[in-house]
Amino acid sequence: MADLIKATLPFTKKRIGKHYQWKFELDILFAWCEANGAELFLTYAPYQVAKIIGDGFKIVAYPHKTSACHHHMRLRDEGSKNKRRAEEVMETLDRLDNVRGCTFSRHHNLSRLLK
Repeated sequence: MADLIKATLPFTKKRIGKHYQWKFELDILFAWCEANGAELFLTYAPYQVAKIIGDGFKIVAYPHKTSACHHHMRLRDEGSKNKRRAEEVMETLDRLDNVRGCTFSRHHNLSRLLK
């Protein structure tokens, strides 16, 4: 976990650097984590913005650019022991974006959907 930095407020440009463009999303993730007993870590691993780590689940938030050049943040499970809880968390965060105008979307595992 050397590439992880525990997220703390405030998210200023000086403190979060290249992730500042995702400040709005990070604010929402941080608030959700505090309210639900999870921890938010910023990561500087390639193609990742943050990790949400809670009881039995680990979710990665990563940037995504659509073919129409729109940018949003996607969420995916990263080896969670409790897959059902990870799916519930991603579902909750996916619903939050409709309420707050955020840009989360879940990365759907196509092989699972085709079963």
